[in-house]
Amino acid sequence: MPANLKPFMIPLYFALWLWVAWLPEYSAAPLLYWLLLALLAWLNADFYSGLIHIYLDYRPLDKHKGFERLFHYQGDRSSAEFELMKQQVLAQASWLEEIVYSFKIHHRNVRPYLQFTYSHFFFETFPAAAFLLALAALMLPLTSGLLADSVWFILLLCSVIALHTNHIHACVHGSKQMRRGVKLIRLLQKIGLMYSARRHHEHHKAGLQGFCLISGHTDFLVDRICGWLLQKGWISQAEWRGER
Repeated sequence: MPANLKPFMIPLYFALWLWVAWLPEYSAAPLLYWLLLALLAWLNADFYSGLIHIYLDYRPLDKHKGFERLFHYQGDRSSAEFELMKQQVLAQASWLEEIVYSFKIHHRNVRPYLQFTYSHFFFETFPAAAFLLALAALMLPLTSGLLADSVWFILLLCSVIALHTNHIHACVHGSKQMRRGVKLIRLLQKIGLMYSARRHHEHHKAGLQGFCLISGHTDFLVDRICGWLLQKGWISQAEWRGER
């Protein structure tokens, strides 16, 4: 995305989100109905965040673009040499390849991850959130009634939750740049709506469990899927460690 457009994308996304959110006919169903749909969207987003997390963690690094050399660099990562190498590699990388590298490297050293700002994570997850929001908007002229409103509502919530998946992730780690977010996450953890730092620490040990990045309530399903994929040989621990 062109750098001159980035300052406008955050307010533009939320303006469009609020516009689409205004359109469903909420009076067509009782409050409990919408609350149950919100819970469904929350669990759905949690489940898919886990599946996507497996994909990102186990996707091999692109050796031809230098990611393996970057990942296994043994020198000082704050040195000018490393920064130049990183710039050269990322300059030719796709959005997806950069996220894959970010996920893998933070398993080894989470400290740089804590310094990323809200806007940094916004642009990591913006494509997925924008896709869901666009899908909701495109449905507007095609359907009507309670069923259509329900689908719009779920897509809207999944969009904004997907947008903040990595913000939540960073705040669980104790982000230094989003201190208010960290406080909010701590509160949600206490009431059981957010996955715990302890659970996520287990994920960092071997990458076998704890993939869901919203509430963790669907981890029991996603962990089994990961185990099944490993058993089938379709993914391997070497890929999670960045050795392939």
